[in-house]
Amino acid sequence: MDTVETIQQLFGSQVRAYRIQHAWTLKVLAAQLGMTETSLSRVERGKQNLSLKDIALIAELLNVPVPILFGGTLTPLPPPTLEMLAAQAQTLYIKAQGIVEDTATMAATARALIGDRQNQSPNPEEKVPSSGLEYLGSEQYDPASSYEEDDVESVYAYATAV
Repeated sequence: MDTVETIQQLFGSQVRAYRIQHAWTLKVLAAQLGMTETSLSRVERGKQNLSLKDIALIAELLNVPVPILFGGTLTPLPPPTLEMLAAQAQTLYIKAQGIVEDTATMAATARALIGDRQNQSPNPEEKVPSSGLEYLGSEQYDPASSYEEDDVESVYAYATAV
């Protein structure tokens, strides 16, 4: 018996065991999979190949991780190392900087649009509604004063506040 046949038989026996654990007949599971009872029986006996899509569907229906159907075990991932956490923090910091830059660009654009709208008003004294963007166009708003460059929490707070 070659490796492929061994894997097929192991997979089939696991499918059968989990199907029986769910108290499902061949007919019930086959119907859910959109295949005939004969085809499912051949899978359970290790005589028929399946696509990865079908394997994933079987695992989902049986509520079991795919590796378990191949006789594998689920081992917990090791805790992250300090280097991994530092790399993730750096990546998040870089993304936060990008968000801050994008937000500052959007604020500048909003200020320009607000100015254009007010300049187009028939009555220059009339306050043109700015859809909640008046604050962005005001002198009170200074994106640079909202955060310290090395303070990720401040960067995040600034980016989400705008």
